[in-house]
Amino acid sequence: MRSNSHGDCLRTRMLPILILFATVMVAGWLVPAQAQTFPLAFPTPTTFATGPCCGSTVSLATGDFNGDGKMDVANIDYGSNLNVALGKGDGTFQAPITQNLATSNVFYQAITAGDFNGDGVLDVAIWTTNATTALNEVHMYLGTGAGSFTTGGVFSAPNSSNFNPGPNSIVAADVNADGKVDVVAMSPYTGVFIFLGNGNGTLQPPVANTTVCTGAIGSCGGVAVGDLNGDGKLDLAFESNDTTGGGMSVLLNNGNGTFGTGTYYPVAISGIIAANSIALGDLNGDSKLDAVITGSSVSTIVYLNQGGGIFKVNGTVGIVPASATNNVVLADINGDKKLDLIVPDGSGMCSLTWARARVCSTADRHTRSRLKLSVGTTLSPPSISTKTVSSTCSIPPASTTTPFHWAGATDRSRPTRSTPTAQLS
Repeated sequence: MRSNSHGDCLRTRMLPILILFATVMVAGWLVPAQAQTFPLAFPTPTTFATGPCCGSTVSLATGDFNGDGKMDVANIDYGSNLNVALGKGDGTFQAPITQNLATSNVFYQAITAGDFNGDGVLDVAIWTTNATTALNEVHMYLGTGAGSFTTGGVFSAPNSSNFNPGPNSIVAADVNADGKVDVVAMSPYTGVFIFLGNGNGTLQPPVANTTVCTGAIGSCGGVAVGDLNGDGKLDLAFESNDTTGGGMSVLLNNGNGTFGTGTYYPVAISGIIAANSIALGDLNGDSKLDAVITGSSVSTIVYLNQGGGIFKVNGTVGIVPASATNNVVLADINGDKKLDLIVPDGSGMCSLTWARARVCSTADRHTRSRLKLSVGTTLSPPSISTKTVSSTCSIPPASTTTPFHWAGATDRSRPTRSTPTAQLS
């Protein structure tokens, strides 16, 4: 699964919000009521548990895990539990099905969903760190079709020692176009690992690109998958960091599951450092996938695709206070067929920039633009709950919003992401 699912009027409005939560995992979604082109069709807000105990969620993935046509949510938590909350199709969920993975000395980092054995049932792959071998590993869990999983294989990434904190990422995608689901995994201090799928729930030994983390800092952030040069092959985009600040690297697909030499595009703007997350989408309506990255800075960076997979920094969006911005999402929030930008500020707040250069942030509770939306909590047991949030909108100075004076995305555009995809890492 690479991107987010959509349904009819009710589900079309509900699922993107659910998936946006799954991707960003922060407390607070800001959608100004006055900006909607038609009323939102949300049911009464509900609260549902995502797991039994032991700390908050580490990573989320969405998909139909029991084949009933309704969106479900799978997650891993700090208690080493794999939890699946089956959807009822009305925006509510059943009590989670929980399996304790509890493999000795294994730390679970990120999750993605895909049909890895070709049986028509969604499986999950989890990117882990093994404290005994000091290696990253992909742990495969094969779906039963009932929302539970059987244990599959373990596939190691050689020379992938990773005991530094950082944004581990994993994406399920068919990168060599053979009809079998592959795995793309990112270790922040090691590089990108491509595990080609065999179509039977097993993975081939990975092809590693350990030179893609450019610069003296040598760390990478989230990874996104998309056709960046228009040749019909899925390419890779991810954050890299050097001594001058954050940036983005692009690896073009050779068509056989291997990728060319990474091209690094530094931000080259003072104060922009430590890129953490990435999203892809057609931001200016030219049918090319553009990129947005965030990091430990005061701004979100926009890269416009110049064609052929070549990118140029187009400017910054100054919507985030001076604190870490660990995630970014592109999605059509207000139904105008244009991609909007959602960024957390690292302090439990979230800012949203409309494609028409309108910036929204939390504001006075007495404003009329209040909606009840799903937000993340860190309660025990971990849960997804709802809050009423307020927002106000204003047109900021053009100097801070130049990148978002565009027409926005076309109807054909679909946002893609680090986690991608329906998983959140």
